[in-house]
Amino acid sequence: MPSLLLDADDPIRLPRGRHALSREEVGASQRRRLLQAVTDEVGESGYAVTTATRVFRRAGVSSRAFYQQFTDVQDCFLTAYDECVRTTNRVLADVDARAVASPVERFSALLSAYLELLAEHPNVARTFLVEIYSAGAAARRRRLAVHQQFVDSVAAVLLPSRSPGQADHVAVEALVDSIVFKVTRAVLGNTLAGDRGQIHADILDVLVRLIPALGCI
Repeated sequence: MPSLLLDADDPIRLPRGRHALSREEVGASQRRRLLQAVTDEVGESGYAVTTATRVFRRAGVSSRAFYQQFTDVQDCFLTAYDECVRTTNRVLADVDARAVASPVERFSALLSAYLELLAEHPNVARTFLVEIYSAGAAARRRRLAVHQQFVDSVAAVLLPSRSPGQADHVAVEALVDSIVFKVTRAVLGNTLAGDRGQIHADILDVLVRLIPALGCI
């Protein structure tokens, strides 16, 4: 399965003995594998039972390497979340750069790419849409901030010619809340891969019903 957090040439474990990697390359590879490990561990077992030991053993690195990179499990977890958000934003930006001019068509293309990305990375979806709320106040604040960025990004797509007013803002929030609810429900039911086409159609139907409130599409 492809990874949002690993490079294509990252080894499962670094070679023993002499190798051609620099100290910086070793550290960067260990960091990426730890971020992937915490994402997978939380996605499969839950944040409540995830420990540093489980993460660094899964990543194939030493405890010393873990604590050189992160202060604790929450630090590792939040770093993984931030990196997944950055990668998702890059993927969607690439899709948007190729999208057609119509706001609705742009939105449809971005929604399709978003659903595909989460379906291809189920541990990312479960970890950062469900388990993040178990990771403490800092994680919840981070998630709410990203949700607001999601709202602002959708508003920029659907209302490209002006800053949205209050009515517009509420309509866009309703649309984004519908996306998050439907995706989270599918993640909890392990049905996202099979349901993403229907979710896409349902969200576009919601958008059509909201167009009078958005006004300028």
